[in-house]
Amino acid sequence: MRFSPCRRYPRLPPPLNYTPSARLAAQDARYNAPPRMALPAKDYADALAAFVPEKRHAHSLNVAAAARQLAERFAPELADQAELAGLLHDNAKGMTVAELIEGAERLDIEVTDIERDQPKLLHGKVGAALLGERFGVEDMGIAQAVADHVTGRHGMGMLSEILFVADQAAADRDFPGVEQLRETAQRDLDAAVLQVLKFKLAYLMQKNRPIVLEWLAVYNEYVGRRQVAETERGRP
Repeated sequence: MRFSPCRRYPRLPPPLNYTPSARLAAQDARYNAPPRMALPAKDYADALAAFVPEKRHAHSLNVAAAARQLAERFAPELADQAELAGLLHDNAKGMTVAELIEGAERLDIEVTDIERDQPKLLHGKVGAALLGERFGVEDMGIAQAVADHVTGRHGMGMLSEILFVADQAAADRDFPGVEQLRETAQRDLDAAVLQVLKFKLAYLMQKNRPIVLEWLAVYNEYVGRRQVAETERGRP
């Protein structure tokens, strides 16, 4: 793991509520302080192991590597943040349904109706709010990316986009279409986000599960971006 050396940055309160309308300044890279390393860099992976099973831990290492690679390609200044966000993105995945609901209440996190029906969707929001408590990580950009990685969010910043794609394009993923996703992610991050959204929506429809409305909002946003890009390419 290649994290930047421990440095001291202003203490930032971890964001607690994540809703589509909460346009936190952290979504944009220019507001993101570099990650505050409360633990020695080599200890983050060990600390994570206390909260997730071995298979999830291995996945997190793969996501960290994928996120760093994508950041180095599209936004090198975000590489350290992307790697740490990738490593810690699923830190709440090992929590039970009851623990996720209790955690959301304790941390004053707004819970949607679908999240009440499917509490596992809360692991991004809860995990984001626990970064400071569990790991001493108080970087709001990292917290926002961790919160966004489950459903995405309208108006995501680059760091959130990178983690959203890296989570699905990581080396341990083997679902149909993942190789195409990895290829797309190397040339067009917006297109890769749209591809991930299509995978998620198709999976939910196949399983006859409710669709999180935020996914539809984000899908429409990125379809619109593609249409604009295609129009621009078609101009003489």
